[in-house]
Amino acid sequence: MTSGDTDSGSRSDAGEEFMGRLRIHEGSTLRLPRISRSDMGHYMCMASNGVPPAVSKRISINVHFPPVIQVPNQLVGAPLGTDVNLECYVEASPKAIIYWMRDSNPNPISGTDKLI
Repeated sequence: MTSGDTDSGSRSDAGEEFMGRLRIHEGSTLRLPRISRSDMGHYMCMASNGVPPAVSKRISINVHFPPVIQVPNQLVGAPLGTDVNLECYVEASPKAIIYWMRDSNPNPISGTDKLI
């Protein structure tokens, strides 16, 4: 994009081009204010001046955020002697370590623990 072109955006007097909430400063800087998880992904910087070839570079953004837990069933009932699976879905970046505890026992349950 040249300094005079806009692509479905608008330009401020400060030389910023607005594309939704993204801002392009002088064409060479893409500003992502208040970055969030939805901004994660791959971005492409492309340059062309009419003389082939056009060039591009890919930049990847990974946003770090604390764990978010979703539990589909917070109350589980089962007949005596049956198997029960408790599910806990976790999103985090970097990846979270997941562990289980029972009641107020300060020791996490390991893969070999048996609840009595």
